[in-house]
Amino acid sequence: IKKRKSVYGRTEEEAREKMENILEGIEEEKEVWENPSRMKYKQWIERWMADYKYYLKPSTRENYQYMIDGHILSTIGEKPIKRIKTQDIQRLISNKAKVLSPRTVKLIYTIINDSLKQAKYAKVINDNPAENVKLPKQEQKEVKYLEQEDIKKLLEEAKQSKHYTAILFDLSTGIRRGELLALEWKHIDFKNNTITIEQALTKTQANGLVIDSPKTKNSKRTITVNEGLMKELKKHSWKQKEYKDKLGDAYYKKHDLVFCKEDGTPLCPVAFSRTFKRLTERAGIEDFSLHGLRHTAATMLLEKGIDLKTVSATLGHADINITGNIYTHVTSKMQEKVAVVLGEALQECMN
Repeated sequence: IKKRKSVYGRTEEEAREKMENILEGIEEEKEVWENPSRMKYKQWIERWMADYKYYLKPSTRENYQYMIDGHILSTIGEKPIKRIKTQDIQRLISNKAKVLSPRTVKLIYTIINDSLKQAKYAKVINDNPAENVKLPKQEQKEVKYLEQEDIKKLLEEAKQSKHYTAILFDLSTGIRRGELLALEWKHIDFKNNTITIEQALTKTQANGLVIDSPKTKNSKRTITVNEGLMKELKKHSWKQKEYKDKLGDAYYKKHDLVFCKEDGTPLCPVAFSRTFKRLTERAGIEDFSLHGLRHTAATMLLEKGIDLKTVSATLGHADINITGNIYTHVTSKMQEKVAVVLGEALQECMN
């Protein structure tokens, strides 16, 4: 399909000059793609991103573009792609590691590596110089979770809030924030006491709040929940029905959200986290985030003897190793219990 390009100018001479510049740019780009030795890395990564962005979620796409514009193009963007060496990328990564978090540095590397991997596949370059780059060590953050006494304090305080059911739900399932705020009533099976998680809410600069598929394919899951939570959800649905009846056609109907504003519109994830933070402070719990409820749920399950594979499936982790690495503080306690049980069993045989 041929695309037409219109050019406008205040005078015929100005319009002609603009057209000549466009044609010159087209010829230059054509020559670069016919002779990749002249191609700058910024030309390749921009073309790669133009194709690759359709495979990314909106929020991830914005994050990638931010990293490219803010950290990659300004460092190696002008360098010819065939002249980029491992030490160029290593220097970039090492410099960024001095001012950015290991997670952000890893994302920058991932973008560079994936784009150059594709360049090698397309025979633009012979080897991928990013392959042997070393990343800074990412220290495992301390997992913060609530002990039983703090859980009681939190729930007592939450009962005074309109978000009580959402907080209880998070504690009972270990669900991610975006998954919680994208949950619809069609996902709740009151007959079988199950919850199906198949979408997530994210905030983007371009399109505001967006409901899309969740983080990974393993994030799509159905989990069984307890009767107590189901009773609270029924109460929550009755309260919500009052708002629906009151507002009528003014009530938001695009998504039948479980946890939302009074008019049915989605809750902003960042604002919800801030509300939760204030609630925990009122409950006398310092420095504890909403994500900590996910850790609390997982810790409770593991300490009660639920196996790692089941906990991993409940949380929607992509890999059981992720669960094991995050919750080493619990698995070490479990190992101690194993040692005690085996010791007791052998003691009986020895007597």
